[in-house]
Amino acid sequence: MLIPFPIAFFVFAFLCDLAFWRTGDGLWATAALWLLGAGLIMAALAAIFGLIDFLGEPRIRALQAGRVGTWSIAIAKRWLTDSFRAAIFRSPKSAKVKRERKADLAS
Repeated sequence: MLIPFPIAFFVFAFLCDLAFWRTGDGLWATAALWLLGAGLIMAALAAIFGLIDFLGEPRIRALQAGRVGTWSIAIAKRWLTDSFRAAIFRSPKSAKVKRERKADLAS
C-alpha cells in the first residue's frame, strides 16, 4: 500500500518542475521541492517494509523471482540515493551558495 505514494509524489514533482519552467513562479519550485522530499520519505518507508518482507519470508527468496528481487532492491537503493542527492543540490540554500560562488568567480 505504500508504493503508490512515492510514485504520485515524484510524478507531481515533475509536473511542478514543468510548471515552474513555463511560468517562472517560485511557488512551483517550492512545491516540487516539498513533493520530492515527501516522495523520498515514502519511498524509503516502502523500501524498508519491502526489504523486511523479502528477508523475512524464505519462500520469496527461494523463487526464481527472488533473484530479480535482489537486483531490484539494488537498483532501488541506487535510485533513492541519486534522488536524495538531487534533492539536496536543488535546495534553496545550495542555490544561494552556487550564486555566491558565481559572483566570486566573476569578480
